[in-house]
Amino acid sequence: MMPRFHISVQAGFLSATAAVPPPSMVADVYTISGSPLRCIEGETHAQFIAWSQVAVQNRIINNLEGNGVTDYATTTKTFTLDMEQPNDGVDTFAHPADLHNADSTKQAEIVTAWKLRIAAARVVLPNAKLTMYGTLIPDEHGDATDTTYVARKAALVAAGVSGLYDQLDYLSPILYIRFGPTDAATHWTKLAAYTRLGIDGSRDLLTSTGAQLPLLPYLYYRVSNGNSVHNDDILLDMGLQMGFHATILSQISVMQGRDVRDVAFWVGSNETNTGILPAPNDANWTLAQLLVRLMPTTSVTIIRDQMVAVLEGATPTSGSGQKFRAHRDEVDFFDWCGTNKAAAFRRFEVRGGTSFEGPEISNTDVEWHRVPMTVTVAYPLEWGKYGAKNRASLEKVVEQDIHQIDDLIGLRGMANWTGGSQVRKVSDDVAEQDGVLFSRLQFEVGYFRSV
Repeated sequence: MMPRFHISVQAGFLSATAAVPPPSMVADVYTISGSPLRCIEGETHAQFIAWSQVAVQNRIINNLEGNGVTDYATTTKTFTLDMEQPNDGVDTFAHPADLHNADSTKQAEIVTAWKLRIAAARVVLPNAKLTMYGTLIPDEHGDATDTTYVARKAALVAAGVSGLYDQLDYLSPILYIRFGPTDAATHWTKLAAYTRLGIDGSRDLLTSTGAQLPLLPYLYYRVSNGNSVHNDDILLDMGLQMGFHATILSQISVMQGRDVRDVAFWVGSNETNTGILPAPNDANWTLAQLLVRLMPTTSVTIIRDQMVAVLEGATPTSGSGQKFRAHRDEVDFFDWCGTNKAAAFRRFEVRGGTSFEGPEISNTDVEWHRVPMTVTVAYPLEWGKYGAKNRASLEKVVEQDIHQIDDLIGLRGMANWTGGSQVRKVSDDVAEQDGVLFSRLQFEVGYFRSV
């Protein structure tokens, strides 16, 4: 089953003025930041551990009410506790990724302080689902033997034995994209290994009774790594043919294979999401546009109609006076071309889409399917029609057309698609029948279909 996407917003739920999520997503995760949790940057370790549970409870209530959440005693939505401060790397280490850098005494005190804040949230939100942000950050290359990762995970496993996760409903590893396509191949190609390590490692973090909690991994639409040349780039602005398919949806495939049922999609605050998103933003994306492109739904009929429209609107590379024209299905395509050779040049049909593979990814709203589709183009075998070299000239025209069709509706033509489909040319060949040469391009089409 495909994980369900939950949109996570800082200090609130997603506002309709920022974006209306597609049906495949739910806007039901509220992130409580460090300040109301009394995890304050710049405080000392002693100040951090001195806060009382009542003081934290009051600050959480003020935060919720100040952001329009008044049903906190009854709500069943999800609230993420973002406890990353104080963390100066010298005296304070109150960040899940840095807990291992503290000595054993401070580790115990930090875990106790985190437990107090979780207990405070549970009192204020007795029926809500709670998770803790960043319960594991995997090695960015997916290396389970990396010394920092091993130490980080060991500290968080020990924290679980001490009861850190006992009042939580989820664990939330951070699986933000760390590299892009122009980083070293040894980095960019490790996305699946990185994602697997985040999931598998998180499942070793148990409660004090040895129970394994469900996961709510965090994903983001930007690269998050100061060591990457793509740092802070929106994933659709990295020059990839299928930006989300090559990144987030690749991660989703890994999660589906590991039975992860839910993911949190971090989008920041409602203020920054209203209108065009902050720079860097090469294409002036809005959040609504990103959400639609992350998981759009379409159908084979729509895909076929788009293919036809794109091809009919194209100007061929050679012989541009004769454009591609779709066969209208009055009679069989091959029979019609055989008896109407004079009108058959660049007549084409799009067929397929009735043999489904999948679903590879599925939840109760959408499914990812793959279907085969074929584009067939006719070329009457008329001597001298295509150039002085006759058959060689025809073959050159066919070769140019095949390349152009792939450019228009294959992976290189993703800019022509509005439905989020992934189209990949599998093969091409030619065959002759009744004095007509037919070129055939076989495509594999992947798309999200509404359930």
